[in-house]
Amino acid sequence: MSPGLAQALHRSGWTPTRSVDVYLEVSALREDGYTVIPAAAEDFLRQFGGLTLCFMRDGTPDTVKLGTRIVLGQLCAERVQEEYAARTGTALIPIGVAFSEHMSLLLDERGRMFGGYDDLLLHLGDTPVLGLEEIVSGRRGRPIA
Repeated sequence: MSPGLAQALHRSGWTPTRSVDVYLEVSALREDGYTVIPAAAEDFLRQFGGLTLCFMRDGTPDTVKLGTRIVLGQLCAERVQEEYAARTGTALIPIGVAFSEHMSLLLDERGRMFGGYDDLLLHLGDTPVLGLEEIVSGRRGRPIA
């Protein structure tokens, strides 16, 4: 983990032993139409759900907000399943927002992180930590056709 990400996580209240109850997060997903909640998503939410990471992007303050409930009101479940999931070849679960809340963060059953904004879909990292590194470091990820 880079010093920049470690600093943002620690400022948000995260610790390596953090473990929060994910019942409300998982219930919100099910109510929104997500029938399969991968263990990787539950593990991520248990460790990072509810955190807001503050960092500088291009000299401007920015945030990553982690948790399902913040993104569910902004994201259509049908779009995630029919469009984004079709492009990745795997089911996706929303787990937060980034880039001034314009990009929805998504996780698949293998723990890979993606970012979706309208028609743009990016592969951010093969693990949640690598995905967060990509965002906090100012990189944009790899576009998915």
